[in-house]
Amino acid sequence: FGTTALAQNLAGYATVPVFRNPMLASRSATEFWTKRWNIMIHTTLKNGIYRPARKFWSTKTSVCLTFLVSGLYHDYVWYVSFARQTQRFEVTRFFLATGLLLLLERPAGALPPCRWMARRLPSAAIATLLVVLHAPFAHWYYGDWIACGYFSDFGRGLPLIKKIE
Repeated sequence: FGTTALAQNLAGYATVPVFRNPMLASRSATEFWTKRWNIMIHTTLKNGIYRPARKFWSTKTSVCLTFLVSGLYHDYVWYVSFARQTQRFEVTRFFLATGLLLLLERPAGALPPCRWMARRLPSAAIATLLVVLHAPFAHWYYGDWIACGYFSDFGRGLPLIKKIE
């Protein structure tokens, strides 16, 4: 995204950042997914799925529907990109789990340990905790990337990344 934006800027076009430092600056799961991670897709889903759904359903149902559509979209991209023979809907499961985490954020945030962490921990620590919360579901998102050897090949370019055997 950055290279494309640079080329467009050099050609005289204004661009909007697609990512806004989600891994270090996010203070909540909602902020991570709505204000910092892939703003282009977020805006498309917000205007194309979430807002229209809110005319008919509750916020919670609309959030779940939005994450379902995002998961189906990503599953389609994975299906084409990784030349899968069958559709397993693993990425959709990842996004549904993520939507559930977002819905649980407000009630969990009211708990004393969560309020303490929100007030005292730096943004980088909170963002790291948010990533760790997604860890149990990460294999649904990254499974095909791992199976095709993406990270192994990536490690050749960055010798500090080593495969654990």
